[in-house]
Amino acid sequence: MAMNMKEKLIITRPAREWLFEGIDDGLLDLLNTLKNVTKIPLPYKKFGWFVERNLSASYDGIFTMNTGVDDLYKLGIITRWNHMKQTNYFEGECAVVNGTSGEIFPPMKGLQKRISVFVPDVCR
Repeated sequence: MAMNMKEKLIITRPAREWLFEGIDDGLLDLLNTLKNVTKIPLPYKKFGWFVERNLSASYDGIFTMNTGVDDLYKLGIITRWNHMKQTNYFEGECAVVNGTSGEIFPPMKGLQKRISVFVPDVCR
């Protein structure tokens, strides 16, 4: 095995740590040491859903999203993130900014069962 990380499969921590304070994570530590190699900046050093996300209105960037006024089937579809139609982190289709934010979706068309979600934390 290339890495010898002594992590447990199940971690028990108080809710305040999972949500706001964050939990030390060996994988994040490793990624932070490799950030010059990966060229993907990590904005945090601990894992937690809302760690360092005060003022979160500006934390995830600027989204351009369809309102559904012209076409209800485009409701919630993101067309740009930080004024760009694609990210600089991936190539081809993986770089395209598309999908929804995960909170609002257009109504389903026919038998459509696939919903794309754009997640800024992973830039795709």
